[in-house]
Amino acid sequence: MLTKCDRVGCQIINPCGHMACGICSDQWITQVRSRPNPTCHTCREPASPLKALIPCRSFDSVIEKHIMVLEANGSVDWLKEGQKRKDWDRRIGCVLPLYWIYAHGTHRFGM
Repeated sequence: MLTKCDRVGCQIINPCGHMACGICSDQWITQVRSRPNPTCHTCREPASPLKALIPCRSFDSVIEKHIMVLEANGSVDWLKEGQKRKDWDRRIGCVLPLYWIYAHGTHRFGM
């Protein structure tokens, strides 16, 4: 079962390798970037100042497959009209722009 803070848009902290959902990791990095040495939220190891977060699309794929299984098994909350599914879709919509920023190092979206 997915947790309260479902892993949406999972990010890997560079270089230690710890993971967090995109929203949580973005909030953490935004908070610690004002410090001289940003750190990992889990182990407090220094994070790369150039590319602190790396999208983990393979983990996202596992979560998406899990949601498909929940839907196929008739889990009411995870059907297209279910509340958990609607919440998931809303959160993934917030995280996709973050992927662009972390992958391209810019806040410009589009082509």
